[in-house]
Amino acid sequence: MAKGFDDFGARMSKRAEKITRGIERRVRGAALVIDQVLVMSTPVDTGRARANWITSLGAPEFREVENPGSGQAHATALAQGKTVVARWRVGGGPIFISNSVPYITFLDDGSSAQAPEGMTAQAIAAGAAYLRREAEGR
Repeated sequence: MAKGFDDFGARMSKRAEKITRGIERRVRGAALVIDQVLVMSTPVDTGRARANWITSLGAPEFREVENPGSGQAHATALAQGKTVVARWRVGGGPIFISNSVPYITFLDDGSSAQAPEGMTAQAIAAGAAYLRREAEGR
């Protein structure tokens, strides 16, 4: 009888591992989509705002990064986000994507003629759409 319970326990452990891997893949995917939309929809003058989307685990970052220039701002921000998101695990706390430049709220409110208002809402909607597609198996 114990062998039957051992087999059942082993099967349940494997199933739990598979579920955990699936959750991690989906959460990471949604975070990367959100990060990409935030970074790419941020209007660019000098690149400072775009470069300062900082991804972190467990708590938001309130620092500013050195501006790499408008031509490299997106690559720098996306690479940083990808590196951090890859480390996220179930139980590891939330993923934060923050921007501490003083004028980011004004950009999000549509102060730039380059981009419409609501880049953060657009990014969240894109992340939710990604999760819906994943749930539907597409």
